[in-house]
Amino acid sequence: MIILRLKGGLGNQMFQYARGRVLAIKYKTQLSIDLNYFKNKNFTPREYNLDQFNIKAQIIEENKTPFFIKYFLPVIKKINWNGNIYLDGYFQSEKYFKKYSEIIREDFNLKEIPTKTEDLIKEIKNCNSVCMHIRRGDYVGNKLHPVQDIYYYEKAIMELEKKVKIDNIYIFSDDIIWCKENINFKYKITFINKEELNITDVEELCIMTNCKNFIIANSSFSWWGAWLSGNPGKLVVAPSKWFTDESINTNDLIPPEWIRI
Repeated sequence: MIILRLKGGLGNQMFQYARGRVLAIKYKTQLSIDLNYFKNKNFTPREYNLDQFNIKAQIIEENKTPFFIKYFLPVIKKINWNGNIYLDGYFQSEKYFKKYSEIIREDFNLKEIPTKTEDLIKEIKNCNSVCMHIRRGDYVGNKLHPVQDIYYYEKAIMELEKKVKIDNIYIFSDDIIWCKENINFKYKITFINKEELNITDVEELCIMTNCKNFIIANSSFSWWGAWLSGNPGKLVVAPSKWFTDESINTNDLIPPEWIRI
């Protein structure tokens, strides 16, 4: 059995699941998910989100997780005991699952598409839409994750203009108020307000995937929005500066066909 220690926000959970799923397929075994991370109050509060997808995994009971893993996890990354493998990591690269991309895409289909977003999704599909993700929230003042400035998004738009027609820019953000006060491009702009739409993070991500082209932030959330898009000719612009520490190698994080600026 593969036991996966799930942690972080939605995008990170998806990377971790994809890695565990591929290993479970490879070794023809069950994938189980350990949710103990979400009970720990010492981390940034997060919620388990993958249950809205058609994932192929079971939740492991807390008493089935070995004592030494639960209490000594900071020094443990991968352990094999009695034929079981315990995984702990972020696995932020499509190289971990690219050969199984169709299976991963199927697993990340919503169990149920909310009817309240059907008109919006239809609108996005029927125009030359650009998804722009602006990540602020916990990135403001963050020592590891820099906030992308407005100049990055302006340069990204200019990069797309060279190659595609833009009808409407759909802005997704964890700080829509800031976006409305600071964003003013020459194109039609639609701000996707998650609270007004009364949708979950997972539903918001699935709306993103219907866009034709993408300008993502240094965020695993919008990374997945772009990667899951079914548009075969999509262009994706991603920031060169993913972390504040530029010595961190992100060559495997961004697919080679994406544009980095």
